Amino acid sequence: MKNPLCYVSKYLILMLVSIFLLSACGDKLEDPETVIHKAKEAVTDIASGRVEVSADAEGQNGTDDLLFEGSMNLIFDHEDEENKKMDMHVALSGDMKTAEKQLQGDVDFEFVTTDGEYYVKLNELSSTDESLAPMQPFIDMYKSKWLKIAKDFIPENIRELQEEDEATKLKKEQLEDLFVETALFNVIKEYGIEKINGEKVYHYGIKPNMEGFKDYMVKAAIIDGREMTAQEVEEAVKVLAYIKDAELYIDADDYYILKAILVFSGAALNEEADASLEVKVVIEGSDYNKTVTVKAPEGAEDFNPLVLMMGFGGVPTVSEDAAMEEVEGTEEMEATDNTEELMEETAEE
Repeated sequence: MKNPLCYVSKYLILMLVSIFLLSACGDKLEDPETVIHKAKEAVTDIASGRVEVSADAEGQNGTDDLLFEGSMNLIFDHEDEENKKMDMHVALSGDMKTAEKQLQGDVDFEFVTTDGEYYVKLNELSSTDESLAPMQPFIDMYKSKWLKIAKDFIPENIRELQEEDEATKLKKEQLEDLFVETALFNVIKEYGIEKINGEKVYHYGIKPNMEGFKDYMVKAAIIDGREMTAQEVEEAVKVLAYIKDAELYIDADDYYILKAILVFSGAALNEEADASLEVKVVIEGSDYNKTVTVKAPEGAEDFNPLVLMMGFGGVPTVSEDAAMEEVEGTEEMEATDNTEELMEETAEE
């Protein structure tokens, strides 16, 4: 006769294993459409945070090769509608080889806006392209310096992002509502619940909903006070067909998008048979609606782009004020000469 304790032990082990398995699978999966909808709502409620973007591209076209990589680190704070702050660092590097020549270039700059002021710093701008050589003295003159740029020289669309009037705010709210309610993506694969930096996330494979995007663009244009033709809409959404793969990682608790991956296929981007190009973009977000710090850089110099544009004929040797004094002096001399000529003509008569 078998020992009864043996049966008890077997049932106890079976019960413990069952409890472990049930606890491991205890995360209740929400409907993907509901999660995507909540994620879009969460996006419209974000007022501060950090975003990191990396992009890599590799392509070939016959004997031509292209390599490109870029990154952007962004800190933003829009809690105060009257004082929107942003600190952005962008770095780009590329290498292109053709049958005739090989070009390599690097760009690295920072941009800060706070308290209604705009600042920029160029850390690197270099290229093997000889056409950049005439600009090198100006690049060296301003490189690694924080420059304060007058508002008039900031593109209007950038200023509008920072300075919203009531009409712009209304449009923004309408566009946000449209964004949330329009079906822009279809979930084509559910990876289940995973973890990113200790946070549980829904991991989805998604695909753009072409008809949803077309509907969004038409209605968004109307909100903006204009109309889009059918051809314009088709051209605008054409790039979506080039997406080879797209994934989202959505926080399972507050539905913030913590990570997004987009891969564009080269065959679609370049229709030539012997050409290929693949671009991978990775976007990661953190510290949403948390306190982030954006400060104006210390020791920034006032910068007027007109001085730079006027000086492309040679390195400026006088200050802006001195240049204005010289112009005024020339005008006075011309006026004096004209007066003397008129007096001489009058005397002769």
